[in-house]
Amino acid sequence: MNQDLFNSMETYSEISPVINRCFCTKKNTMPAIYHERISHCYELEYITWGQGCVITDGEYIPAVGGTVFFRRPNMKIHGILPYTSYGILMDSFPVENIPLVCNFSASNSIAFLFQDVYQSYLSGTPLMQLKMKADIMNIIYYMLDYERNVQEQKETLSVRYHLEDLERLKRYMDENLSRRITLDELADLCNISPSFLCRLFKQAYYETVFSYLTRQRVQKAKHMLIETNNPIKDICMSCGFENESYFYRTFKRIVQMSPSCFRKIHRQPFDDMNGE
Repeated sequence: MNQDLFNSMETYSEISPVINRCFCTKKNTMPAIYHERISHCYELEYITWGQGCVITDGEYIPAVGGTVFFRRPNMKIHGILPYTSYGILMDSFPVENIPLVCNFSASNSIAFLFQDVYQSYLSGTPLMQLKMKADIMNIIYYMLDYERNVQEQKETLSVRYHLEDLERLKRYMDENLSRRITLDELADLCNISPSFLCRLFKQAYYETVFSYLTRQRVQKAKHMLIETNNPIKDICMSCGFENESYFYRTFKRIVQMSPSCFRKIHRQPFDDMNGE
């Protein structure tokens, strides 16, 4: 092999994650017992088959086929047999905020990736270091995607549970456009936190609470500009805008013209009739 190529392949071992070792336990090689231990490095473990559990920092988690565990250093681990698994031990890890447990189906792409990492580890060739790292990055992708799907499902369930409250909240805002409305006030009406309200509202209606409120205020202003002769300054106050300057900027951003121009264009037919 070309020495320069060999040296370049050796540098792959320096790319994060740095893989320490891999292991594979099967039914015919299971130990009699797993003793409680402290993790000394980053670990990924994929359960290929199981009827036991893994106690992680005091939490009992079933060890069943398709489960992936992610562990950071200094976590207390105690495996309760029987279960079999693939494991990857690493000195460093590129992502910290991945879920500690993912429950995939027993037959999935993750299973192939763990098996491929293990086979690459056994081969011992320099190029296999890069292949293992690529497989691990794919494992991380699947785990992050799993977490995203879980969060979306939770948010969907939360929206369904609070949908009646959210609709009532919209009616409340529509009926109180002329006065100042705070996020805390709206959250209290639903008996939830302001941050949770923001997430729920955007999940349900694809816009923020205040973008909805602003849009409704502009809509009310459009009606008043057409249907009344009130001065624009009065319309601004009646629609809950704090000052005329902010009203003009917001109206023009949403309607693509100034309030006075909007009134002139849309009042013209009525003005012509009044002049007959």
